[in-house]
Amino acid sequence: MSAAAAARPEQLSVRRARRHPALLGVAVLFALAVLARATFSAWHPPLDQHIYDVADIRSHGPNTWLLMHALVGGPGVAVALTGLAVLVGVACPGRGSALAAVGGVLASLGGLAFCAAMAAEGVSWWYATADGVLPPAVGAEAMGAFAAHPLPIDVPALGGSLTAALGVLLLLGALWRAAVAPRWLVLSTAVLALITTLRLPTALVAAQAVAEAAALLALGWYALRAAGDHARSAGISPAQAPR
Repeated sequence: MSAAAAARPEQLSVRRARRHPALLGVAVLFALAVLARATFSAWHPPLDQHIYDVADIRSHGPNTWLLMHALVGGPGVAVALTGLAVLVGVACPGRGSALAAVGGVLASLGGLAFCAAMAAEGVSWWYATADGVLPPAVGAEAMGAFAAHPLPIDVPALGGSLTAALGVLLLLGALWRAAVAPRWLVLSTAVLALITTLRLPTALVAAQAVAEAAALLALGWYALRAAGDHARSAGISPAQAPR
């Protein structure tokens, strides 16, 4: 086999991606969402108390708090999990397809629930702490009411996190069964997914966010390549690939 022929599969993997702009678009959105989620996790103040008071929110800036919760953290989680579900589903059409389907639904629904909770938290606390919106005394009373009645936010946030974690574990099971990604990567991502459900020391939060983002991006890359391989076997020949 010539060197040119040996290099052909790698060249075709790039060409296959060009033939599937929708899938490539999903991969790009997935990558951006993973980075947004990591940024939010590293930025978020430590979860060492049940709810923050007015001074806590104002120390971070009410507008920044709203932006990070409603437009970065929440959507980042939802889009990242949905994107991972799509990539894994396309990468596992045979072995692991059932795990990919169930895991994709759970991960996507869990991400949407978490996104809704983060948006509600960001908007509610912005109204209670932003200058010129509510009188300070009224804002403090609103924060007290949030602390006394946390279930409307806690239920979708915690329930969504646990549901998403279960979905991700099933997606990882699909990747394992289909041999799409190295098993050490699948196992390490599973451990990180379980750690995400725990409260970590403040010093470890940023490191965990970076490690999880790197693992997810690597899994997305392997899934995208596998999806291209399946597309090729379904009938895309080298002659059809754009040059």
